[in-house]
Amino acid sequence: MNNEHGFSRTDSQYSRRKFIAGAAGLLPVVLAGKALAADDSSKRKKNADTLPPPRYTLAVHMNANFVRQAKDVPLDERFNLAASLGAKAYQIGGFSNLDLDEYRRNADKHGMRCASLAGTGQVGLTTGLTVTGKEKEYLDFFTTAVEAAKDLGAQNLVSFVGLRSDTIPWATQYKQIISGLRKAGDIAGEAGVYLTLEPLNQYWKPTITVQSAQEGFEIIREVNHPHVKLDFDIHHLQQSEGNLTRNLREGMAEGLIQFVEVGGVPGRMEPGTGEVNYQHIFNELRRLKYDGFIGMEHYSKTSFTSAFKQVKRLAGVE
Repeated sequence: MNNEHGFSRTDSQYSRRKFIAGAAGLLPVVLAGKALAADDSSKRKKNADTLPPPRYTLAVHMNANFVRQAKDVPLDERFNLAASLGAKAYQIGGFSNLDLDEYRRNADKHGMRCASLAGTGQVGLTTGLTVTGKEKEYLDFFTTAVEAAKDLGAQNLVSFVGLRSDTIPWATQYKQIISGLRKAGDIAGEAGVYLTLEPLNQYWKPTITVQSAQEGFEIIREVNHPHVKLDFDIHHLQQSEGNLTRNLREGMAEGLIQFVEVGGVPGRMEPGTGEVNYQHIFNELRRLKYDGFIGMEHYSKTSFTSAFKQVKRLAGVE
């Protein structure tokens, strides 16, 4: 007997039996898939457990991390909160308009070290070393920054070498960059600090001279100075170049990287909010036994407390 759709009851019963039999046949496959997924999860946990313990130190950015709160929260309260959550270090950007004594007092109170400050200011983002005749201005500012670093006990001076000029041959600009960085390296070396050259992504600074890790590595190799190294800022390098793991391994193996900074892409919020797999990045830094500072140069999506706890979890830091 046919039903309204043209299928006989016998056909329908046969189809139902066939479906049930087929589903039963798939059950071992489904169970096997679940077993594989559980095994994979177990392997990931085992791999995480066998990683070397973190040697790096997270550095809270005392301005950017509190961007939604900084105008209302006094500096001492920012330090108090960061310290209460386990922060061991901090960083700042530009220092010219800051009360460095206040920063030092608060840092000393909590035993927090200064990871970095800006080394070249607006000079590094404009004429830098690319414009002929501007080297003295560049080195004068850098010398002032070194004095500020000594005052705060900062280790790294985040620096840039200027915008690429359309009117000066690139060979001339490159020669000036190498020469100027060697002189800046001597200034840094006398104070026991580092000039850390930071590549910036081309979407934010289209004509900045150094945009990728590979460009930075080339310059660092040519300068060949123990106090001129690279600032591996993942927020910028993910956008300008990618290949984060390969470049980290290459730079660490050759001793080219002195400082690492983190920030989400897009939006520059805390790690874990964007496209970068920061769990992998932190695990890689642990495998590489990186023992320097990791600058948290990012904003906080909701609050500093939430952001810092998330970064600590990803970084495996208690």
